[in-house]
Amino acid sequence: MVTRLTLEGVVRGQTIDLEAETGIPDGTHVQVTVEAPSPTLEEKHAIIDQVAGVWANDDSIEAIFEGIEAERKKSKPRPVELDSDPTS
Repeated sequence: MVTRLTLEGVVRGQTIDLEAETGIPDGTHVQVTVEAPSPTLEEKHAIIDQVAGVWANDDSIEAIFEGIEAERKKSKPRPVELDSDPTS
């Protein structure tokens, strides 16, 4: 017999503190599927700020972007036809 429960809890290292009793005896082997909530918009912005800030004091970043710009300038622009019908 398989018992399926959906419970919420808080992760603390390798332990998950559940917000409700499971009724499953201590020592029972269980299979756990973890679903973390998607980050909020504010959390996403904070992640971007944190990642972008990594380069703030990195002197090598200037050389990297100069190299990217130099490669970009080597490429010939592709032709753009403004009078053509995109559906044909």
